[in-house]
Amino acid sequence: MFQSALIRRHSSADTLVDAGVIAETLLFYQNVHVVADRGLLTGILRAIGPDNLATLLRDKRITLSYSRSLPVVMTNNKGNVPTHLLTAVSFGGVGTRTRLSNRQEITEVLEMEMGKNRKSKMLAETH
Repeated sequence: MFQSALIRRHSSADTLVDAGVIAETLLFYQNVHVVADRGLLTGILRAIGPDNLATLLRDKRITLSYSRSLPVVMTNNKGNVPTHLLTAVSFGGVGTRTRLSNRQEITEVLEMEMGKNRKSKMLAETH
């Protein structure tokens, strides 16, 4: 068994993660860390369900970090040699909506997927 693995967004496709990827990673690694944005968190909830996610978080089989930023490679083509810089970008909303904290945004995602109830609130507090 290997020590640890990282699951993160790796595409912009409709299916960002599936239950098989999560199950296989859990099978071979002692610690699975997920770096999730809104889309990936929604995908995990749909793939394995909120009860399974809560159990995996509680049992420390999965740890989770929430990030609004997406890693990108920025290329500068000025001059003779292009240079590449690893950076992160985030997209903001338009309008008068105030920026939510990470916890508020996670709660919002959970409520959208599970409904606004005690179960979604408890799962938000698990993280």
